Amino acid sequence: MKSLPDGTLCSSEVSTGIDQHVPELSKIATIRHKQLFAIDSSQLEIHHITEIATVLYENRSLYDGFVITHGTDTMTYTASALSFMFRNFGKPIVLTGAQRPLDEARTDAKSNLIDAVTIASIEGLNEIMIVFNATVFRGSRATKIKIDQYDAFHSYNFPPLAKMGLKISFHKEIRFKSKGNYRYFPKLNGNIIAFKLFPGLSFGQLKFLKEPDAIIIDAYGSGNLQADEEFRSYLKSHPDIPMIIHSQAPMGHVNLDIYQMGRILKSLGAIGSGNITFEALIFKTMHLLAYSKTKRSFIRGIITNQVGEMD
Repeated sequence: MKSLPDGTLCSSEVSTGIDQHVPELSKIATIRHKQLFAIDSSQLEIHHITEIATVLYENRSLYDGFVITHGTDTMTYTASALSFMFRNFGKPIVLTGAQRPLDEARTDAKSNLIDAVTIASIEGLNEIMIVFNATVFRGSRATKIKIDQYDAFHSYNFPPLAKMGLKISFHKEIRFKSKGNYRYFPKLNGNIIAFKLFPGLSFGQLKFLKEPDAIIIDAYGSGNLQADEEFRSYLKSHPDIPMIIHSQAPMGHVNLDIYQMGRILKSLGAIGSGNITFEALIFKTMHLLAYSKTKRSFIRGIITNQVGEMD
């Protein structure tokens, strides 16, 4: 990203700027650049993510680690998607970016890149991560919480994998060895609907342009919501469409057994999502829709920890 004369920001060519502004990287690793696209991360689409995954798949045997420079607004979505597309990749995949452009005096891009390449150079590290502000997050656990601060990311229900000070302090949960065989899942089914609940919203107000293959509701608290008759009727009349309940509260677990309405929805087939982030739930749903042969196997996948995204 770079600053324009009017003060706005836009995407820019990356590799030349990195070599020019962060020559220290050559002291850490031998680096090869490949720029796939130059877009604002708010323009991210599924085909961009699948293109990133394809490059990782095709180059896995050629490099010891991978760093993906990415805009911060949708970085956690890409990190979550890649977490489900690759199992036991066996080499570190690191996403990083910056809150200020690389060519600015107070940029955080330089330190983030140095930290990212440092982590990506660690042999045997088997994680898909976000490295930002001297902190290493599991990609499927992170979310962006700040717009204009350097500590833009947080992991509410899982500790950071590492903190980077004078030394790198690793958390015991970090994975240094593969648990199982390497597998690649390139397909994502993006035909889902997700919406946030608010007081006064009636399910009858929602008109779907195309019938979705799954619906995600960002509900209150432990998964509580006021389900009107139209909502219940929809569940009854569409038994093959999974309805997943997420929580607007970032900490804690969804539990549909706590409140009466949750139990009613559960009896009609609604599924609680545990303590997964919204971003990870989106791409876990897309992944499972692409690879589940039945609704039962889809539900089993949603409630099961797949890649360290929930507990």
